Amino acid sequence: MGEAPEPVADWIADAAAKLGEVDHFIGETIAATESANTATGLANNATLAANNAAELANAKAGLANDAAALASTKAGEANSAATSANNAADRADTIAGTMEGIAPLWADAEISVTPLEPYETPTAAITQDENGTHFDLGIPDGRTYFATFEINYETGMLEMTTPDGYDGPVFTYNEDTGMLEVTI
Repeated sequence: MGEAPEPVADWIADAAAKLGEVDHFIGETIAATESANTATGLANNATLAANNAAELANAKAGLANDAAALASTKAGEANSAATSANNAADRADTIAGTMEGIAPLWADAEISVTPLEPYETPTAAITQDENGTHFDLGIPDGRTYFATFEINYETGMLEMTTPDGYDGPVFTYNEDTGMLEVTI
């Protein structure tokens, strides 16, 4: 092949000169594209981080709302407890006021106790006169005149105890029927 004709050779020379003038733009364009790609990656990472932060903020807000609801419930319970305590204090004040009125009356009362013989019926008498109120009580000698029952935890058996002089009903265990029987 030969050389290009004059006008074509000029065009090739002009094109080569123009390529020389813009050749550095190609490198800069490639570098700018790479920088743009890097910036896009960083922007994507920042978006992900922002989304994660938003999710965490929403979770924290939910927890804060739950804590506020719990605090409100506990405040209601505390208020209810305070109301109950105030009501109890009011009742105690009322009782104390009543007792303050009654206590002097009991302090002025004369109480006497007379021992009675075994099996006598207890007595009680209340009288009032110009000297105040008098309580006269007659109490048997203090012995128990009835049978008492308790379970012996070592044997598992029901045991009956009666005092000396006991003449009440007789209790027996019927081994054939497993029943506790009373003879009156």
